[in-house]
Amino acid sequence: MKSSSVSSKKPTEMNITQMIQYSENQLNINVRYFVKSANYTDLLTYLINIMNAFAIKKKTQNLGNFVKVVIDFDAINISSIDFDFIKTLINYLDTNYDELLTNVYCINVSFLFKMVYKMLKPVLTKKIKEKIIFIKKGQTQELRNLTEADFDDM
Repeated sequence: MKSSSVSSKKPTEMNITQMIQYSENQLNINVRYFVKSANYTDLLTYLINIMNAFAIKKKTQNLGNFVKVVIDFDAINISSIDFDFIKTLINYLDTNYDELLTNVYCINVSFLFKMVYKMLKPVLTKKIKEKIIFIKKGQTQELRNLTEADFDDM
């Protein structure tokens, strides 16, 4: 049943729940599921709801920065990236949710991503650039070590 509903989707339709997953203190973004779109309303609504829930948790539990973002660039398709949207999204998250984020882990980073980052770097604030940690493709053990040591202290 489930596979038939997936196959009935248009190839250009974004699967938001595959692209963005979250837990108590971690937001996972799988870039391979990103698809250019004329309308990102559903994606933004989903992401904002998650971030607002994190903001409420921060306030009610009197937490410091506690959200870790893991962006997986495995199997990235550069032609599916909408750079204007990404720039706008980064600025929005930086402006509205900076006090939630501890680090942004970029995993499975390839040479292709380096080009993407060079395009995005000018729009990032110094504070955000300091939070970004790059982990090369095939070295995700480093993330596991970080998550065991870093994520368990919450």
